This record gives sequence, C-alpha cells and structure tokens, in this order.
Amino acid sequence: MNGIAIDEQLLVLIVKKLVRTGKMWMILRHLIAVMLLYIVLLSLNKAYCNRQS
Repeated sequence: MNGIAIDEQLLVLIVKKLVRTGKMWMILRHLIAVMLLYIVLLSLNKAYCNRQS
C-alpha cells in the first residue's frame, strides 16, 4: 500500500517534469501508437484462431 503511494507520487513528479519539458505529447503519441498496434495484433490473432478452428 505504502509502496503504491510512493510510486504514484513518483509518477506524478515525472509527468510534471515531462509536461514542463514539452515531451509529454511525444510520449503520449508513442503510447497510443503502441496500444493501437497491440489491439490490432490481438484482433488479428483472434481472427486467425477463429479461422483455424
């Protein structure tokens, strides 16, 4: 519980620093791209499995 709280504070600190340096948008774009790629791969995998059966 205590460890989680410390991690959250650290995360907030990192985010604030990123916002100040203006790199937040770049990182967000990368995260969104990775998430979209992951979703596409998952759906392709599901479709492939359905075709196999």
